[in-house]
Amino acid sequence: MSINNMSSNLFSNIFKTTPAKDISLTMTTKGTNSRLTTTEKLATEVGYITTSKVDGLKDTGCLIVLVESSHEGGPNGIFMLARSNKTQQGVVNRLCHSPGGNGDELHIEWNPYEHPHVLIRHKFQLYKPHQEMTFSIRVIRP
Repeated sequence: MSINNMSSNLFSNIFKTTPAKDISLTMTTKGTNSRLTTTEKLATEVGYITTSKVDGLKDTGCLIVLVESSHEGGPNGIFMLARSNKTQQGVVNRLCHSPGGNGDELHIEWNPYEHPHVLIRHKFQLYKPHQEMTFSIRVIRP
C-alpha cells in the first residue's frame, strides 16, 4: 500500500463524515420605507437549518456549515458550530467569509432549544422591496 493510500485511509477513518446535503434557502426583503435613512445594519432571516433539511441533525454536537450566495456580489461564509446541551447557546465561529458587494454579512445563531439560524446583516435601504437572494447551504457533520 502506498503512503498516499495509507494517509487517505487514515484521514477517512479519523474524519468519518455523513455526506453533506445541499439546502437552498431564499431571503426576501420586506417592503421598505423610502424615507429610511439609517446606515445601521439590520438582520434579515435567511432560514433555519432543520432536521427536515439535514438528515440526522441533532440538538447537540458539531457541524461545519458552508453558505454560498447564488448571486454574484452576495456574501459567502464557512462556519463551525458546536453545542453540548440543547438548553444552552451554541458556539458559532466564522472561519472564513466574504462580505457581499453592499457590505452584507452572513451570521449564524444557535439559540437554546432551536436549530441553527442563518441571518444576513445588511443596509436595508440598499435593497429593493421584495428583493430575493438565494443561498446554497451545505452541512457537514460527523
